[in-house]
Amino acid sequence: IASRGGAVNAPSWGKFYLCVLGVYEWEGLNPIPPEAWLMPYRGNPLHPGRFWCHCRMVYLPMSYLYGKRATGVCTALVEELREELYLPTQPYHTIDWDATRNACATEDLYYPHPWLQDVLWWGLTKVEPLLMRTFLGGKIRKWACAVAAKHVEYEDENTRYVDIGPVNKAMNMLVAWHEALEGLGEREVVAAASATPFAKTLSTPSASYVTPPRVAKHLPRVNDYLWLPGGGMKMQ
Repeated sequence: IASRGGAVNAPSWGKFYLCVLGVYEWEGLNPIPPEAWLMPYRGNPLHPGRFWCHCRMVYLPMSYLYGKRATGVCTALVEELREELYLPTQPYHTIDWDATRNACATEDLYYPHPWLQDVLWWGLTKVEPLLMRTFLGGKIRKWACAVAAKHVEYEDENTRYVDIGPVNKAMNMLVAWHEALEGLGEREVVAAASATPFAKTLSTPSASYVTPPRVAKHLPRVNDYLWLPGGGMKMQ
């Protein structure tokens, strides 16, 4: 990682997961606005529902998690990763995240962005923060995330929590987890984050945490994607 300039040169999906983990800042990720799901569907070729199925079903949970800025609790391990994944000459808290949005290691750059795409993303990075400071912008973001979460839940239920593939299944699980934790207080969230993924309950001095029902339905279906060939465990 260090020989390739650190985690700032991870491709976009890598950046996304690092944001969720808390070892990368959302400002360094090109926008994934959930508001796109609010656009009219009929006669609109730009609606994400018109995308290729795997594309839209990955964009769906990503847009929710981006819109919510869903990031895990900052633990001691997260702090250690923030040091390990970046160059000593560029400590985590000194990075210009906006400048890293399009950074990508040469090995991972399969196709350069068209200039129009970069212009669109640049514009969104300038407009979005301004809109989110307004009452109306906040309300629309909340509505858009609720719509995206409903679509995620619909797919979970209709596929019996297998989902369309392993990529969006992992993200749908994160959406289900985040939706369940949103109403908890900070101490309860920390307690939940400390639980093992397969734990049924977690008791702490302040709270008793129970695995959310939707997350519990997701967990057994993870095994449907795991298989053990000669080269080691794979998920496909």
